[in-house]
Amino acid sequence: MQTTVQAIVRHNPLFSKKIEVEYPQPSPESYGLPPLSPHPDHLKPALTTPDFVANYARTLDSVWRNHDWSDVVLLVETLQRCWRENRQIFLCGNGGSAANAIHLANDLLYGVDKATGHGLRVTALPANAAVLTCLANDIAYEDIFAQQLTVLAQPGDILLAFSGSGNSPNIVKALTRSRELGMTSFAILGFTGGRALNLADHPIYFPAHDMQVSEDLQMMVGHMAMQYLARAGRG
Repeated sequence: MQTTVQAIVRHNPLFSKKIEVEYPQPSPESYGLPPLSPHPDHLKPALTTPDFVANYARTLDSVWRNHDWSDVVLLVETLQRCWRENRQIFLCGNGGSAANAIHLANDLLYGVDKATGHGLRVTALPANAAVLTCLANDIAYEDIFAQQLTVLAQPGDILLAFSGSGNSPNIVKALTRSRELGMTSFAILGFTGGRALNLADHPIYFPAHDMQVSEDLQMMVGHMAMQYLARAGRG
């Protein structure tokens, strides 16, 4: 198989013409890869669902189906009011939950109102590595979120905490500080809910004894809220 490359030589009164050079097109085999299939549907769907897929789906579904969604309704209504009143939203979490907090901050800042670009005023507290390492080094790791709230938050602002166990010391301290500051707090929790279950003003608790499923549920709730706000607007 050949690939033809065409080039136009810059005009010169003595020399001007089109040059065609043929190069052999490398095949997948030349890189040690299997040959290309002539059809894109060469991968056939599995006839049975693998056990690891079925088990994961079963765990997620068992928690999902039995949940009372009134707590999520309250969350989206509170976020909508916060947006309307131009208040701030702060998100926090550790590890995968930190990544979820940063992801959802993007959705709330921009994704809810792409047309005008005026989304919610939102801050992901795990996002600034310089601030996190400073506070962890100079104060304590358990203060990395609470200290940021002390500086940035105002009464009436919202804290949304993500935690699988609900027992992370920095999550516990953030929820405690938010109450001291007159904020309203929500926490999306798994396992037994931990200490955060009683510290959050409005816990959203899924009894999933699986960290990955717990983290999936955080983003599912976050994406439901984002889609609701994108359709309903400020209200």
